[in-house]
Amino acid sequence: MNQITRNQHFVPACYLKHFAAPPKRMGDIFAFDSRTGERQRRKPNSVCHERDFYEVETEIPTPLNYLENAFSKMEGRFAPELERVNRAQAMTIEGTQTLLEFLALQFVRTPSIRQWQKAGTDQILRADLKALAANSELLKQRCPDATKEELGDIKQTIRDLLADATATFEWNHTDHVLLALDLHRTVLENLLCYDWVLAITPDDTLAITSDDPISLRFNNERYRPPQTWHPQLGEPNTIITSALGPYLILIGRPPRGFDRQGKRRYRLTEAHVASFNTATIRRADRQVFSLQSDFKIMMGETIVKTDGSQWPRQPNDKRITNFGTLIL
Repeated sequence: MNQITRNQHFVPACYLKHFAAPPKRMGDIFAFDSRTGERQRRKPNSVCHERDFYEVETEIPTPLNYLENAFSKMEGRFAPELERVNRAQAMTIEGTQTLLEFLALQFVRTPSIRQWQKAGTDQILRADLKALAANSELLKQRCPDATKEELGDIKQTIRDLLADATATFEWNHTDHVLLALDLHRTVLENLLCYDWVLAITPDDTLAITSDDPISLRFNNERYRPPQTWHPQLGEPNTIITSALGPYLILIGRPPRGFDRQGKRRYRLTEAHVASFNTATIRRADRQVFSLQSDFKIMMGETIVKTDGSQWPRQPNDKRITNFGTLIL
C-alpha cells in the first residue's frame, strides 16, 4: 500500500536543501520569521508545507496525493539540474528550460498565490455586485424568475453585504488549487520570453531564499520605482529574480531587442546581494531561509549584517527598503 503524504510542500525540499549544511534534505538550514525575527535551525524536509495543500474534490473522484505525486515526479526532473547548476555555476540551453519549468511551477504553488487569487476574486465579485445594486435591469436579467418584491429584497441584501467591511467572498479549496495550476502554462510562456543570466555572489555575501522564493523587481536607472509602477510579467521595467542557492541568483530580464547570445554569467557586488536579500524578506510570506546564521541586507542606504533581530516587522514596515537595483 502506497504511503499517503499529508504534509505537502509548496516549496520543495530538493530546492531548499541547497541552502542547508550539508546540502541535503536533512541538513541544517537557518529559518527566520520575517515578522518577529525569530531564528531556528530546521531541516528542508520540515519547512514550507501545509496539510493536504494539493488535495482536490472533483466530479470524477481523484485519488489522495494525485497532485502531490505528480509534483514529486516533476521535482525528480528539476532536482538534478538544480544540483548541476549549483555545482558548475553555469547554465546550459537544456538546463535553462528545466529551470524555467521549475520557476513556473513554483510561481503558482505557494500560499501567497492563493491569497492573490482570493483578493482578485473578492474585487471582481464586489464590482459585479455593485453593478447589480445600481442597475435594476441588469439584476432582472440575472434573476428573470424573481418577482418585483423578491428583486427588491435581493438588491437590499446586496447593499447590506457591500456595506459590511468584514464580508469576504471565497472559493473552495479545490477551485483555488485548480485555478493556480491553470496559470502555470501562461507563466511558463512568459518566462520563456525573458533573457536569463546567472549571477554569482561574493564569497562573503550569500543569497537567501524564502517561502515565496520568486521576486518581481524594479529594474531601472533610478533606485526607487515611480508610484505608478506595478510589477508584472512582461512589464518592461520588471525583472525576475530567484536564488538557486546561496552563491547563485537566476535573473530574467524582459526582452528589449538586445543580443540573446551575450554574457550569461555576472559577478554581483555586496550591495547587489544585500539588495536582493532585502527584497526576499519583503516578498516572503512568513519564513526566510539562509545557509548561515546571519546575512547582509540594506537598511536605508547602508549594508548591514543581520541575525534577524534587526528586522522584526509587520508587513510593509518601511525600515526595510527595497533600495538598489540589479542592473546587468
